[in-house]
Amino acid sequence: YLNARFTDFAIAGATGNVQLAGNAPPQAPKVSINLGYQHVFHFTPGALTGRLQGHFESHSYFTFLNYPDDRQAGYVRADGFLTWNPVDAKWQVQAYVRNLTDKRILANASEQPLFGTYTYQFQDPRTYGLRVSTNW
Repeated sequence: YLNARFTDFAIAGATGNVQLAGNAPPQAPKVSINLGYQHVFHFTPGALTGRLQGHFESHSYFTFLNYPDDRQAGYVRADGFLTWNPVDAKWQVQAYVRNLTDKRILANASEQPLFGTYTYQFQDPRTYGLRVSTNW
C-alpha cells in the first residue's frame, strides 16, 4: 500500500505557476500485490516443478501531471512455469508462459511537446517458450 501525493509542487506553465499538490508521483500505484504458488513433484527420474505467479497493480500515472492520457489503468498479470530437473543432471528444461491473459499493459507514456501527441510503450504481450539451462 502506498499513499504518495505531492503536498506542494509548483511548476512553470504557459500562464504562470501551476500547483500540482494532490497529484501522485509517476509510477506510484496505491496498491501493488505479488502472489505466487510453487509445488515440486518428486519422481524417481527427477522433479517436476510447477509455478503460477500473479501481479496486481492499481492505476498509476507515468508523469507528475496525472493527465488521463498518461494513466495506466489497474491490471492483473499472471505467469506460469513448468520445470523438469532430472536426478543428478546438470541441466533442466523449463516451459513458460508470461502474461497468460494477453493483457495490454503500458510500460511508459509521454507527451511529445512539439506536436502535443503521446508516445506509448507497452509491456510484452503473451509470450511463451522453452528454456534449456545448465549448472556448472
